[in-house]
Amino acid sequence: FGSSHLAQAKPPLSTVFLCQFTSYFRSAMFCCGADGQQGAEEVYAEQAPTAPETEPKKEEETKKAEPPLPAPVELAGPHTFEISLVKDGPLGIMLDTKSSGLSVMKIGRGCFEAHNAKAAPNNRLEKHDFIVSINGKTSQDSMLAEVKECKGTVTMKISRPMPWVVKMPKSGKPFGAGFGFQKDSCSMDIKDIVDGALKDHNARAAPGLQVQVCDIILKVNALETPQQMIEALKTLTEFELTFARP
Repeated sequence: FGSSHLAQAKPPLSTVFLCQFTSYFRSAMFCCGADGQQGAEEVYAEQAPTAPETEPKKEEETKKAEPPLPAPVELAGPHTFEISLVKDGPLGIMLDTKSSGLSVMKIGRGCFEAHNAKAAPNNRLEKHDFIVSINGKTSQDSMLAEVKECKGTVTMKISRPMPWVVKMPKSGKPFGAGFGFQKDSCSMDIKDIVDGALKDHNARAAPGLQVQVCDIILKVNALETPQQMIEALKTLTEFELTFARP
């Protein structure tokens, strides 16, 4: 985010995210068509010979101990921390506007690359981190303005969501979700959940591991761009999804 970029009347494509970041947001609903389903097939077998009667087991022998209820499963909470640095050049970060806040898309040459080189691992800015506030500003518009206009010390509060992985069969159904993403995003928002494979997963999953609206899809298998992920969700019969919850 160099100051020289801000003086241009029509910024090049590489800096469009600074000035027009919210202007090309789009969301798409993909409910992929299911394969043709045949009617249930009835299968018959010849009756087996009647087995000789045996003495019934005592009631206490037939009772089986009920398994204990599984312990509640919850996702790990986000890692939160603060970064303060002196802005003596471009910050060198590209941001993505999400439903739940500003997400870091890319870290290039600049102040944050220099900060990461000397910071402890748990205090480095990383891809997919969420920026909670910048110099006390918390709305997306005010934080984007602060990134462009601030001078001197920059203080950011960061939230790093902990990812979790779901292996999911498609079972001949559409995936059943709407997505939101930017032109150059490296992840997708879950905008809506309808009938399909994702809803079936939620019906089977522990409450703490059910996918929710505003969760983020980081990967489908090893694919990371929205276009690749959507194509995989349309064409593959099973997949491994990496989610994060801001």
